[in-house]
Amino acid sequence: MTNSFFGQNRPCFIICEIGINHNGSFTSAKKMIDLAKLAKVDAVKFQLRHLKTLYQANVLNNLASQDLAMQQSVDFIKKSELTINEYKKLAQYCRKKDILFMCTPWDIHSVKVLEDIGVEVYKVASADLTNLPLIDILIKTKKPLILSTGMSEQEEISKIYHYLKQAHAEFALLHCNSTYPADLKDINLHFMQKMMKDYDIPIGYSGHERGIAVSTGACALGAKIIERHFTLDRNLPGPDHQASLEPEELITLVKQIREVELALGKASKYLTQGIILNKETLGKSLVATQMIKIGTIVTRAMIKSQSPGIGLSPDNIDRLIESRAQRTIQKDELFTKQDLHLAPSQSFHEQILHTWGIPARFHDLDQVSKVFHPDFVEFHLSYKDVLEPVFPHSVRENLVYKVHIPEVWPDGFILDLGSAKPQNRRLSESYIQQTIDIVEVFKKKFKLNQRITDYVVHLGGHSNSVPISDRKTLDKMYKNMGESLSTLRKHNSRARILPENMPPLPWLLGGQRFQNIFTNAHDILDFCRLNKLEMCLDVSHAYLYCQYSRTDFFEYVSVLLPIARHLHLADARGTDGEGLVIGEGDLEFDKLKNLLDNYSSKLSFIPEIWQGHQRDWEGFHRSLIRLSELGY
Repeated sequence: MTNSFFGQNRPCFIICEIGINHNGSFTSAKKMIDLAKLAKVDAVKFQLRHLKTLYQANVLNNLASQDLAMQQSVDFIKKSELTINEYKKLAQYCRKKDILFMCTPWDIHSVKVLEDIGVEVYKVASADLTNLPLIDILIKTKKPLILSTGMSEQEEISKIYHYLKQAHAEFALLHCNSTYPADLKDINLHFMQKMMKDYDIPIGYSGHERGIAVSTGACALGAKIIERHFTLDRNLPGPDHQASLEPEELITLVKQIREVELALGKASKYLTQGIILNKETLGKSLVATQMIKIGTIVTRAMIKSQSPGIGLSPDNIDRLIESRAQRTIQKDELFTKQDLHLAPSQSFHEQILHTWGIPARFHDLDQVSKVFHPDFVEFHLSYKDVLEPVFPHSVRENLVYKVHIPEVWPDGFILDLGSAKPQNRRLSESYIQQTIDIVEVFKKKFKLNQRITDYVVHLGGHSNSVPISDRKTLDKMYKNMGESLSTLRKHNSRARILPENMPPLPWLLGGQRFQNIFTNAHDILDFCRLNKLEMCLDVSHAYLYCQYSRTDFFEYVSVLLPIARHLHLADARGTDGEGLVIGEGDLEFDKLKNLLDNYSSKLSFIPEIWQGHQRDWEGFHRSLIRLSELGY
C-alpha cells in the first residue's frame, strides 16, 4: 500500500479542520474550503456523526436528564448537522478545487456513508483511539489513517500502535492536548519527540492552542502532519471556535511552516552559491612571493596567503613546503592542485558519447579548448565581454560556438523581456542585440563558417519581494516575451534563440528573487510551440523547481525533451542549490540518462557547474569524469 499524502520523506501535511465550525451552513462550509485553498493547506477535514448509532437511546430520548455538558454537546451537534447530500457536494467541490476532502467518522454507520462519498484518508478522533470496533472497520477500507492521541495514556497509545502494525495498516499518530483551548504549559511537545523515537511511523501534531507559534514549533521539531481547527470568526457560537484559527492566521501558519521546512534542510553541511561567492571573495589562497622555476624546492618564504580564495587553500601549506615545482610559477601567481601533483584526470575525453562542450570566456578560450578538446565551446559572456571585448589570439579550426547571453548588465540591470515597463523590454532587446552583434564580429574576425549560432537566454519574469500568482499578469509576461523575441528573430537570421527554463529562486546579484514564469514545464512547452522555438533545458533548474512545487522531476523533463535542443547539466539540492558538481547533489543522473538517450541524436550539453572554471577547471573535470562513468 502506498501513500501519496503524508510520510517521513514528504513535506509537512497540513490539515485544516473545519469540523462542525460551519455551524450547519452549507454556504459557510464552501467559503471555508475556498479560504483553506487560498491558504495552501493540503486537506480540509469535516466530521460526520449518525446520532442514533453514536449515542445510547436513553441519552437521546432523555437529554434533559443528562448533565449540562452532554446537553450542550448534543444540542449543538444537532444544529450543526449537514445532510449527506451536502457532504457529497462538499467532497465534489474539494475535488474541483484540488484540495483533499477528509472526514472524521464518529461511528461505524458514518464510515459506510463516507466510503460511498469517497474519502481517501480517514482521521480518527482522540476520543476513539481505543475504539477497536470502529478502527477495525477503518482498517478494512485499506485507506491511510491519522489518529489523534489527546485523550489517551501512554500505554494506550503504545497498544494501538502495535495493534495497527499487526494489522499492516498505514497510519500516523498525532500528539495532541484535547482541551479547547489548550494551555501552553500542558502541550508538552517533548512527548511528540518521544513518539518519534518510539514509533517508526509519521508523527504529527494536532493543536488546540491559541495562536500559531506552537504549531510552527512542532514542525521545526519534526512533525510530519499539522492539524489545526479553522473558523470564519472566533466569536461564533460553538465548542471549537475559541481554539480555531481565523483566515489570516491560517495563511500565516502555512507560510511559516513552509519557511521552517526550507530552513530545516538536511543533516549535512554544504555551501550555497552565496556562501561560495563570499568564500572566494573574502577567503585566501596560497600565492607565490617570487618566481619559482620548474624543479625548484618550494620553501615557506616562497609562499604567502592572499585573497581571493580561488586557488589552493592555505590549509595545504605544509603539503606544499619542500615539494618540487612541477611548472614555472610566476610571482603573485596562485598555487593550484597541480602543484600538489593532484591534476585532474582527462580520461573522459574519448568516452563521452553525446555532443559536449565547455563554458568559456573570450579571454580563456585558447586554454580551455586545448585542455578539454570539446566538440564545441559555449561562451558565458559578461557584459564587459560584450561592451569591451578582448578577443583571443586564435581559435581552434572547425570548433563550434554557442553563446549564453549575459543576464546582468551595467548598473545591475537584469534582462526582462516580460517586464510590464516598455523601456525595460526595449533595453533588454538592445543588450541581446549587442551580444549577437559582437559574436558576429568574432565569427567574421576568425573567418568562421558557422552560419547559425545558438544563443541561450534567460527571458526574465522575476520579482523582488513576493511571487506573482495572478494568471492574467503571468500571461501578459509571456505575451511580452513572445513579441520581443519575434522582433529579435526578425532581424537576426543567423541567430537561433534558445530560452532556458529557470529555477524558482534564481541567484541574481547576490540576493534571492522569485522567478514567476518559464519555470512550469507545461507553460514553457505551450510558449515554445506557440512561438516556434526550441529551448535549452537546464536540469539543475528543473530539479529545483520540482522540489519547490512538489512535482515529479522526471515527468517535468519528459514534457520538455521534445522541444529541447541543448542541455545544461549540473547537480542540485533543495530549492536553490543549483550548479553543483555532478554527484554532489540529489539529482539521479543514472535515471536521467535513460530519458536523454531517446533524444541523444539532437541534444548537446555542457557541464554548467557553478564556478567550475576555478582551480584549473576542477568542477568541469570532475563532472565530465562522472558523466563518462555513467555512459553519457
